[in-house]
Amino acid sequence: MLRRVGRLLLSKTLLVIEIVAGYAAFVLSDAIGVWLVFGQFISLGRLFRTPQLPGLPVLLVTLIKAVLFTAAIYGLQRLHRQHLSDLGLRHVKRPPGWWQVLLVAVGASILAQGLAIAVAALMGASAEADLSAFDLRTLPSVLGWIGVGWVHGGFIEELLYRGFLFTRLEALFGRGRWGTVLAVLLLVAFFGLGHAYQGWWGMLSTGFSALVFFGVYFWSKRNLWATILMHGCYDTVGWLLIISSGG
Repeated sequence: MLRRVGRLLLSKTLLVIEIVAGYAAFVLSDAIGVWLVFGQFISLGRLFRTPQLPGLPVLLVTLIKAVLFTAAIYGLQRLHRQHLSDLGLRHVKRPPGWWQVLLVAVGASILAQGLAIAVAALMGASAEADLSAFDLRTLPSVLGWIGVGWVHGGFIEELLYRGFLFTRLEALFGRGRWGTVLAVLLLVAFFGLGHAYQGWWGMLSTGFSALVFFGVYFWSKRNLWATILMHGCYDTVGWLLIISSGG
């Protein structure tokens, strides 16, 4: 009995260490990318305080981060003799097929953006974040920021939240219904707090969008490509709305 309890405590402790290590890799790869491109060892969140930040260099930062972070997560997966496919990066099987996934991703992203704007209007809040950090004056910079939405928002954040952290938290809390619910709620809150640089409305709207992402994630039978597509579309729609309103 004591041996079994000891093994359980050890396994839970190791899961917590892995969770911390995975998020540390997320933050550290962030800082390394910024350092290689901008010469400053700071996070992207702090970099976003720079006025009129051009999109293309930031896109390069996120590409560097994607390589480093994916390698770190792959290493953590191999500790369990697993691969990235076990986190949801696997081929989309029927049903649903690729076309269904794409249509749902685009539709859900537009719906989520529309609901966020509607709720903001009802609350008398602005759905727009402080855009002073983003250079939206040239087409290359705009395309760079859209690319950041796909690489960082679409791929990296989904691999972290819906892939790595969710599976580890489910294992930590137990794989029953309540363990899954608790993992979802914690990650929704954490995802919102991770966008604190966008202000209180940014935190609320991104937390709400995280719920929609989880809905698509479960609908797709836990396939990350569905939420990657949706997240990329969601951010693209957001940028297009900003540009159409005059930035």
